[in-house]
Amino acid sequence: MRQVFLNFLRDLDLTKGRSKRTCEIYSQILKQFDIFLAGQLESEELARAYLRFRSKEVSSTTQGLEVAALRAFSRWSVDQKESSKLWNLKTPRISKKLIRIFSEEDVSLLLKVIEQRSVNEQMLFYLLYGSALRISEALQLEVKNINFQKKTARVLGKGSRWREVPVLNDFLESLSGVSSNSLGGVWHQGEITYSLARKWIADWGKASGINDKYGVLHPHKLRHALASHLLRRGGKLPHIQKLLGHKHLSTTQKYTHLEVEDLLKAYDKALPKKLAA
Repeated sequence: MRQVFLNFLRDLDLTKGRSKRTCEIYSQILKQFDIFLAGQLESEELARAYLRFRSKEVSSTTQGLEVAALRAFSRWSVDQKESSKLWNLKTPRISKKLIRIFSEEDVSLLLKVIEQRSVNEQMLFYLLYGSALRISEALQLEVKNINFQKKTARVLGKGSRWREVPVLNDFLESLSGVSSNSLGGVWHQGEITYSLARKWIADWGKASGINDKYGVLHPHKLRHALASHLLRRGGKLPHIQKLLGHKHLSTTQKYTHLEVEDLLKAYDKALPKKLAA
């Protein structure tokens, strides 16, 4: 990859406070863009040509990420005097598909699969569904941010905002058995990559039959499923906003600050009995 892209990614990581996952995605996009350039000097015209080329191969959601990465590089280039013009790249219209949420009965099928998997896979499930964490939040969770007595974890989410979430007994019991082998993070034998985690999750969906009914299982489906199940069981919207770390749970609801104790009460009352036991 050309040096100017590497310099941008370095600054993105050091000065912009972007998440590790965002930096990884932007790096992948710029590698692909660099290959497309084939030695030509980067420009708005070639960026547009690249996006037209990619539109035939990727979804509008993926192309939206590519536009965001190229725009960010363009802004950085202007700031660094590498360029005098911002690239005017349009974000593709993203179709709003209705997310199909698997049922509480399907959770039982998932649990049967999870019980047969490694301790790392079990802990990942407990964090994604049991605590509604984003995949990046789960993989970057550190032991020092877990309170075993309160059964909570401090999580660094989007916008560098910390929040406190409940964690399941099953997660804490699993962690107790491996934490002595962890170097900061909660995972046994070191870091888990995003690609490996997503592979695990898709395989859970396949083994449980969820993929056949709802499409391939991915991290956000687990997170959204818990929110839906809590709502159906009477969980209050502001409590669920707190749990998810959203500023807005919908376009009309504003983020509400609540005490963790209130969240714990709502969580314990509303959690599906299979996991609350």
